[in-house]
Amino acid sequence: MSITFSVFPLKKEVPSFQEVLDLSTKKINKFLKDYGVNFDAKIEVRLLAKENNLEKKIELDASAKWDEDYYAWFSVATISGGTDSYYWELSDEEKSDNLEEFLRRTSDESRQKLVKDSLENKVEWNFRRSAGQLPITNIAYGFIASAFAELTGGFIYSDDGGWDYQIFPATSEEFDAVYFRSEKAISEEKREWAINCIENIY
Repeated sequence: MSITFSVFPLKKEVPSFQEVLDLSTKKINKFLKDYGVNFDAKIEVRLLAKENNLEKKIELDASAKWDEDYYAWFSVATISGGTDSYYWELSDEEKSDNLEEFLRRTSDESRQKLVKDSLENKVEWNFRRSAGQLPITNIAYGFIASAFAELTGGFIYSDDGGWDYQIFPATSEEFDAVYFRSEKAISEEKREWAINCIENIY
């Protein structure tokens, strides 16, 4: 079983890997500090071939996009596990299907405009977390997605349980305000999961 976040950018400019690493590290450490967790997280990335997992060197100052034959592996330094991440250029049909789905989820005019304008770029980053990851990885991969959304001015979406479905589509600011914050969870399942992960970070 896996759970995903997708990010759809508003800006055409693609941030660098280094910008993503810096911002996602900042986001998760702010979160941990808010909950009194004594853990200094650092987000890292590798680029691996889908066929055989051979590693390709990354220039961290390069744009954070990659060929379909590769996936980016984001992880927390010194911690096993991580999230496999994909960069996709969308067809007109995929864009149209996504647009219809997202617009069904929101009646807010400003949100509808954000969705429509973002999908004009026909780009998606997808972040997948498999089952059995350590608590810090469960938390971190959402903040990696949030960093992409903030740097590109776009939005985050999940339809498979990444977080409470009612918040999506969400801007990075909206996402960060509730993600893994047990007191802001809508469902009891997410509230208990957040508490359990935070209590078991090491």
